[in-house]
Amino acid sequence: MPRRSLSKELKEAISLLSQKEKDKLLFRLIPKDDVLTERLQFQLLEGSATTEERRLDMSRLIDEEYDLLDQGHFSPGYLKLTMRSISGRITRHLKVTRDKYGEVELNYQLLNDALERFQDRLADYSERRTFKLYTYMIRRAGKLQTLLGKMHDDYRLDFEDAQRTLHLYIRELPDLEAMAEKYKYQV
Repeated sequence: MPRRSLSKELKEAISLLSQKEKDKLLFRLIPKDDVLTERLQFQLLEGSATTEERRLDMSRLIDEEYDLLDQGHFSPGYLKLTMRSISGRITRHLKVTRDKYGEVELNYQLLNDALERFQDRLADYSERRTFKLYTYMIRRAGKLQTLLGKMHDDYRLDFEDAQRTLHLYIRELPDLEAMAEKYKYQV
């Protein structure tokens, strides 16, 4: 459902409500937005002190998801589905915690771990079978470059190794490297 903005008149009318009526409205509306509820829980009850714990939990989730894929039926399509699912969880983590550093760190883990674990298997598939996965990976890598460009230089240094590793993995898979060239991703 698209978000609607409140008119100036409605904002003024709401501000005139008693505190009890405002609280009543808030307590009815907040539970309808899961992300807002989780963000308030994080900010008000956890005191934002658990950002690193939540980031670590997300890191473990990435490992667990790849373990499941590794033990089960593997295909480039399943890997892409898994990566997209994890990516959604990373986005939710960002919305709740506003952890920009964690967003970059977790996305590098998402890409590098997938390429490290499944590189040999991916090399066995044809370009036709890996096309959508590789397109997704290169676009995600491009997004990471954009995010890094917005970060302070000191933070960028933290990710040099992860970026170098990603570039090495991309170069090791010819079809992925061709996709990077197609989308003008610098490796």
